[in-house]
Amino acid sequence: MKEARHHMAAVDDVIQRALAAPYTMGVPRLPSSGVTIVTCMDTRMDVRRIFNLGDGEVHVIRNAGGYATPDVLRSLTISQRKIGTREILVCHHTDCGMSGHNDAEFRSMVAAETGELPPWDVEGYADEHDAVANSVALIRACVYIPFRDHVRGVLYDVKTGQLDVVC
Repeated sequence: MKEARHHMAAVDDVIQRALAAPYTMGVPRLPSSGVTIVTCMDTRMDVRRIFNLGDGEVHVIRNAGGYATPDVLRSLTISQRKIGTREILVCHHTDCGMSGHNDAEFRSMVAAETGELPPWDVEGYADEHDAVANSVALIRACVYIPFRDHVRGVLYDVKTGQLDVVC
């Protein structure tokens, strides 16, 4: 019970910070660049700083690893069909927790703890460049996303800040 209280205290602190200093961007719903960036949820992935962007320039979709999962494909479809974005950038990074991750082992561990096998995959990868290229290929192949001509993929080096253009 103590652990749950500690977690809630951190959540409450985050909420209190927002209540104490409300923030509004005042930018339109459509990202001014028309670009959506798919990236990892890693705290080091500050896309505004990495790509030197201002408020409201891009949509950002995040998950563990920055993969083109079914939910990411769903969000990209909505971003293009409902909001009006037209281009996509996949940005993975070095030193990612999903590198070398074993899906079957992880899902088995969760099932052993909860009594239920998770219905979703927890993809890992061996090669960072291949992971970027695979996500780009999945996006380019998704018929629900109407604008797939301008899908690019990069790898961000968290130690040097350099970008490696993969595709």
